[in-house]
Amino acid sequence: MSFTEFSLDLETLNNKPNSPILSIGCVAFNSEIGAIDIENCFHVYLKLDEQFRAGILPSADTLFWWFEQSDEARHRQYYRHEELRTDPITALVKFNQWMLKTIGDADWREIQLYGNGSDFDVAILANLMDKFNVKPCWPFWGARCLRTFKQEVGEGLVLPEYGVAHDALDDAIKQAMVVTMNRKKGA
Repeated sequence: MSFTEFSLDLETLNNKPNSPILSIGCVAFNSEIGAIDIENCFHVYLKLDEQFRAGILPSADTLFWWFEQSDEARHRQYYRHEELRTDPITALVKFNQWMLKTIGDADWREIQLYGNGSDFDVAILANLMDKFNVKPCWPFWGARCLRTFKQEVGEGLVLPEYGVAHDALDDAIKQAMVVTMNRKKGA
């Protein structure tokens, strides 16, 4: 089975394209048949110090926003995985490698990368890659917006519950579920 569609979610410390990334979650799926490759996910927590030194800085508003989130979400981002954090270059290279391995024999130009907002997840990840001189392995025309998809589906949109909100991998899986469950409803 070929997987060329991906659902990406980032947890960040800003809402601008030049945002520090706390964690990256991504899962492959095939909306034609409604399959999500949950056994083969990508999830990494990034070190912040190198991002800060590169001029990628948090916003006070986003830091305060994190204080309003659940204890579990904050714990996962700030405490639980500190020893597992990866430097940005290693994380970004591994992300590209995982994505290319996941598509198998499919053409990289077929990759569709869904993010929640046309100027959020995919744009922030691409910006971090640019900052650290890592070329994205997906085509620029393959970026997809989940918010636009949901708007196009309109009435009758199925929004499943899944995992912990604001955990990058759980949110990526939930987003893939939204696309696969609603693909035939008009988008």
